[in-house]
Parts: sequence; structure tokens; C-alpha cells
Amino acid sequence: MRREILGMFLYEAMILGGVIGSVVGGVLSTAFGYLISVAAIEVATAGTTFGENFTVFDQSAVGFIVFGMAFGIGTSIAAGFYPPAWRASHLAPPVDAMRQK
Repeated sequence: MRREILGMFLYEAMILGGVIGSVVGGVLSTAFGYLISVAAIEVATAGTTFGENFTVFDQSAVGFIVFGMAFGIGTSIAAGFYPPAWRASHLAPPVDAMRQK
């Protein structure tokens, strides 16, 4: 029973904080970063041929975004593990564990 309660709390932390938060954050930061970079290049190179074959995102930038998303998932699982999940799984009846949440 303790393992099931611990699993429920960890799944919730992973889904809410990790997957939803990290994926939404990764997508929004990619979109806004791209828009800001394109606008900055347009302003900085207006009237010149300096920024003609310039790429905004290269392969390392995508790697940093994926790493940030993975780090967010790992952090939310670690933060959800001890305080809420571990203590709730050690309460006597499962109903009390769900009320303490």
C-alpha cells in the first residue's frame, strides 16, 4: 500500500511539474527566443548584408532546450519525492495520506 501511495504522489509530481511545466516552458522559450533573435538580427543588420546566412538556432541550442526540459522533469520528481510523497506513504490509513496532501 505504501508503494502505491508513493507512486501516486511521484506520478503527480512528474506529470504536473515535470512534463507539463517543462514541455510548456521549453516550447514557449523556444518560440519567444526565436522571435526575439530574429527581431534582434533584423534590427542590428538593417541595411547591410551582414546577417544574410545567419541561423538563429543551431544543434547545440536545441540540445540546451532538451537538457533544460529533462532537468525540469528530474527536479520536479526529486522535489515531490521526500516531503509530500515519502511522508504520505508512511501515514497509517491511505485515506489520511490523501487528506494530508
